[in-house]
Amino acid sequence: MKNYIIITPCKDEEKNLPSLFNSVLKQTIKPKLWVIVDDSSTDNSKKIIQKFATKTSFIKLISHSSNNRDLSKYSSVVKTGCNYAEEYCKKNKTKHDFIGILDADIILEKNYYKKLIQKFNKYPKLGIASGIIFSKYDDKLIYEKTDLNFPRGGIRLLRKKCYNSINGMPLVKHAPDSVCCAKAKLNNWITMGFQDVKAIQIRPTSSAQGFWKGFKIRGESDYYLGYNPIFALLKGIKYLITRPNYKGIAFFYGYFSSLVSFNDKINDVLVRNYFFYSKSIEKVQKWF
Repeated sequence: MKNYIIITPCKDEEKNLPSLFNSVLKQTIKPKLWVIVDDSSTDNSKKIIQKFATKTSFIKLISHSSNNRDLSKYSSVVKTGCNYAEEYCKKNKTKHDFIGILDADIILEKNYYKKLIQKFNKYPKLGIASGIIFSKYDDKLIYEKTDLNFPRGGIRLLRKKCYNSINGMPLVKHAPDSVCCAKAKLNNWITMGFQDVKAIQIRPTSSAQGFWKGFKIRGESDYYLGYNPIFALLKGIKYLITRPNYKGIAFFYGYFSSLVSFNDKINDVLVRNYFFYSKSIEKVQKWF
């Protein structure tokens, strides 16, 4: 079991694409298919992708229409790529055991997918896995601390059997990565991040639209998923005591403005209950 395909959503990433391509093409195990979904880029991203696609047979460029960079549309862009990949693999009889989601601002170590596939072969119930991320801050690499039970969305790999059991990538308004992991766990799969598998993210998480908007969206996402208000309060305080401190204010605004406005929550009751009870309690216990 070593065959995999990759889906990459792309929006105005001309500065990051050369590094991304270089890291994927140097993988010790190459993907059988790499679908890059251009989300109406206004820079030279499409031209750069086309240039690499003409030289590499497994790279396929498709388009997804949207007006601007809106992270709530992320799942729609990824879903477009997954649907295309499924049809392509079926038509061309491209066998694959894993589906990878790879963001365009990532640089992978050369053994990234080889190492992850070895983890899957070691743990039969492992459904979703990723490495860890180091982000660039002023030319310095800083490890982004994360819950190792929650694989990083932009560098994750899914076992095909797990992918099928959760009916593919979820099409949701917020936090498709979190929903994906929740559905996997509800279907008795394990999800893990591994510290000996590494990737670099060229810009810090939630900074693509600026920290204020990024953490406001985090607050809206946590409300949408159904996280307990007490958990949201503690999480906001946690953000307030780390720099930049205004992240906490942005998070509070996103969550509690959604709460008082009675905004919609995810309509999957099992997923909503998972975040309200199990996930909220699990995270608070780790903090204390």
